[in-house]
Amino acid sequence: MLDTREVAHMIASANTLSRFYEERFKPIRFVGLKHSTKVQYQVTINHWNRFSAAKPLPSIDSLAIANFQNHLLNWGEAAPSVNKYLRHLKSLLNFAKSEHQISEMPLVRKIKEAKKAPVAYTKDEFKKVMVVACIQSGEICNVPAYLWWCSLLIVNWETGARIGALLAVDTSDLLFDHRGCFIRADDNKPKEDQFFRLSDRVLDFLRRIYDPRRKKLWPWEMTRETLYRHFRSKILDKTNVPTWKGTGSLFHRIRKSTASYTRLNGGNATLQLGHSSPAVTERYYDPRICGVQDVTKYMPNIDLPGID
Repeated sequence: MLDTREVAHMIASANTLSRFYEERFKPIRFVGLKHSTKVQYQVTINHWNRFSAAKPLPSIDSLAIANFQNHLLNWGEAAPSVNKYLRHLKSLLNFAKSEHQISEMPLVRKIKEAKKAPVAYTKDEFKKVMVVACIQSGEICNVPAYLWWCSLLIVNWETGARIGALLAVDTSDLLFDHRGCFIRADDNKPKEDQFFRLSDRVLDFLRRIYDPRRKKLWPWEMTRETLYRHFRSKILDKTNVPTWKGTGSLFHRIRKSTASYTRLNGGNATLQLGHSSPAVTERYYDPRICGVQDVTKYMPNIDLPGID
């Protein structure tokens, strides 16, 4: 294993992928990117440096890519994570080709991922979450904690909005007269303003935290990771709702609930979630909610010998 100083020397003295990333890719392609996306690229480069920091950029070919995939798998990364890193690497290499740093684009093969059924919160499961949220003590940025959590979660449930977008909602974007709230383009992944209708009961609840003197509707002064940790430890762990490791069982799971119930009741879940296509939304539908085809209605009965 190379130490940090050896890696830094190799990057500085050779035409490597890391040097290209620092000198060309970041100054040009990072303009306007979200912080989280920048972090993802840096993680990819860190993995590449552990794999082959000194490899000259022009010599990166399809075999090197395949070996990098094996390196990631041996490192313990799952197939979805490996494919994510390969998407970032492919973006880097495509830009290198446009900059005439490589003559041709190497073949990047996606690893086949296990297709797991989406898991949302059912109505009964989410009720259990809300019961615990409504007994939270203390305050969050001078807002009673139970009101802060309950209002955030119920709006998340009704809108399916991303948690980052909800935390960015200004108090002025909550419009009681129009029965809803705006999520602004700067904070919305589709990069367009989106207006979400809210039920009267949720609007009545939001009046309890509404303060026009406060900039953010749900002020939060700590990191996003701390929010996730508090949601899990203070609320989810105190229910008997099955969860798993990772952020997919947290706020994003509520987003899948919105998609699933919207589809079940005849709405347009793709439009509601701001997805680019229905194919993306398909990955959000929990079969426990949306149902599956009941083939028993179509198949002929077969008499089973020896069974009355």
